[in-house]
Amino acid sequence: MTACAVENIRVLRQDIDLFSGPRQEDGSPTWTLHDPVRGKFFTIGWLEFEFLRRWGMGSFKELAESINRDTPLRASEQHAKALQQFLQANELVRTDDRASVERFNNTRRAQASALGKKLMHSYLFFRIPLIHPDKFLTRTLPYIRFIFSKQFALFVLALTLLGLVLVAKQWDSFINTFSYAFTLEGLILFSVTLFITKIFHELGHAYTAKYYGVKVPSMGVAFLVMWPVLFTDTSESWKLVSRRSRLHIGAAGMIAELGLAGLATFIWSFLPEGAVKSAVFFIATISWIFTLAINLNPFMRWDGYYLLSDYLGVQNLQERAFRYARWVLREWLFNFGEPAPERFNPQKRKILLIYSFSTWIYRFILFTGIAVLVYHLFFKVGGLFMAAVEVYYFLLSPILKEMKTWIARRKNMRWNRNTIRTAGILVVLLGIFMIPWTAHISAPGLQRSFVYREIYSPTPAKIISVKVKNGQQVKQGDLLFTLDSPELERDLSRIRRRIQSLQSQLARKSADINALERHKVIEQELAAAIAEYRGLQRQFQQLSLVAPFDGEIRDMPDALIPGRWVSDQLALGRLINRSQNTLIAYLDENSLMRVKPDSSGRFYPDNPSLPVKDVTIGQIDMGSSREFYDLYNASIYGGPVAVSKQANGKSLYTHRAIYRVQLIANDRSESPDTVARGTVRLEAESQSLLTRFWRMISAVLVRESGF
Repeated sequence: MTACAVENIRVLRQDIDLFSGPRQEDGSPTWTLHDPVRGKFFTIGWLEFEFLRRWGMGSFKELAESINRDTPLRASEQHAKALQQFLQANELVRTDDRASVERFNNTRRAQASALGKKLMHSYLFFRIPLIHPDKFLTRTLPYIRFIFSKQFALFVLALTLLGLVLVAKQWDSFINTFSYAFTLEGLILFSVTLFITKIFHELGHAYTAKYYGVKVPSMGVAFLVMWPVLFTDTSESWKLVSRRSRLHIGAAGMIAELGLAGLATFIWSFLPEGAVKSAVFFIATISWIFTLAINLNPFMRWDGYYLLSDYLGVQNLQERAFRYARWVLREWLFNFGEPAPERFNPQKRKILLIYSFSTWIYRFILFTGIAVLVYHLFFKVGGLFMAAVEVYYFLLSPILKEMKTWIARRKNMRWNRNTIRTAGILVVLLGIFMIPWTAHISAPGLQRSFVYREIYSPTPAKIISVKVKNGQQVKQGDLLFTLDSPELERDLSRIRRRIQSLQSQLARKSADINALERHKVIEQELAAAIAEYRGLQRQFQQLSLVAPFDGEIRDMPDALIPGRWVSDQLALGRLINRSQNTLIAYLDENSLMRVKPDSSGRFYPDNPSLPVKDVTIGQIDMGSSREFYDLYNASIYGGPVAVSKQANGKSLYTHRAIYRVQLIANDRSESPDTVARGTVRLEAESQSLLTRFWRMISAVLVRESGF
């Protein structure tokens, strides 16, 4: 029995291809293993190549001795065993014997068990190959080979510069084309134009790959959170030894769009007004900016990622950069004393660390946003499930996996400068989050040296009588205006007849078989009619406008005489009471839970010329309201309270529940007539950041738990 058989050296699969690769930083050569069945590529170094040259020609020991004898490399049996484990793990060897078949089946079962996990988050990104364009590209490449020449590049550059000169002469007209993008027709045209430019983008990748002799197995559409994007499979570009050639393939799509944008800039000046000119404008401006903003992003696996990978000469950039960054993090936190997973020069180490931590931050923000988007796009139960899956697999799972690695290495932990620093940082963070530092709350507030109310008609109406005039003093409940609305009277009369008709039908239901069958329907219609009638009655009663408090009538418009029609948008006057000095604070639910009825505080006006006032809580409106009447604090007028206008365009409503808290100024001296926006700082129950975050999360969960 041979030594090879005893050590059970696995035979490399016959369909595996081996290509020369680019040289490493130290000048040593590399080679690329290509698995054509799975379309995967693996980079190996000089030592692994020398082992594969002798693979199957003896035992591991004999292979190592041969390498040590014939090359300047130093090899050992452990190197050979590690290489075989790598080949087996990536299914690059034949599975002839029972043990190999069993190992292969175990791998497949493990992959099958992970299939459910893949399916749960594969909705975020998946590919659908549509065509296999390699033969078409091979046939048509000779006809467009000229676009790869320097002469063509100079020609496009010259037309672009000429186009910029022509556009500069029509700059106002050029800029005005942009407004068309905000119309429905412009949006449709932009979408079609964007699709066409993306086809040029992908053809740029495909033809450049074919120009360098690389096979393009497929093109199709990928879906990123159900958003379609075109793709071209140029993975076989790893066969190329030249890093410059791979950079050309990676940048070809963006170069194609930039060239197209340059030609569009030139053509725009010669086109008549219309859809075609607008489409050319999109290509010349918005399209290429949109493309560069997305494709140059190296944090996702778009063109920018592969360009950075080729530029640095680091294949599998994310995996290797993340592995190195995790090692740096562990050593900084615990100083395990483990060797670096790979050696890079100092400049490249900095680049990889900056890239890794930037990518982690970017992904945290991106996947959090996608989780929120997925939750709102789908029905509540499904959206909640898919968002939770995404948060777990993309945010929590990597963190938990790294923490498990720390726990697995706990036996190697020793008290040293790094661990003491880590423990100190942990204690400080726990203190910041768990100790209740804050004993105050801040809230938007308003000070008025008077109270006023604008008077409106509840509906378009006709003036019957005017009981007041400018400057007149009135008491609460005094009649100010009497209005009439013939339309409202007609509606009341119509609903009254409708109610009488329905009541008559119910009264004779016993004698009418059809009425018996419609009994439930009639009762529901009657209830709806009565509710509508009561609502109209309330509106009718509101046509008698009375004073809500004591005060003086001001700012009445001219010609408010009986018989005049007024709209519900016209202020009929303003009621002002200058004897009431009011201070109001607006608290959210979390802040309201922390204040006490007798809490004191201060009001800080935004206007620095006004004095700061000591205040005490007077009355808390325990019922929250979404309606908001304070224009000074409304966000649409520059205030801090987030509000939106209601459908009637007159009333405002807050985005979350707001509670009005009336304050009493300790200094009761009279203030000049003024309205001052400011900030109220009140004493409150001490609360830690952790408690605050938990209450915020709980409030969101309670609010969103209504299925």
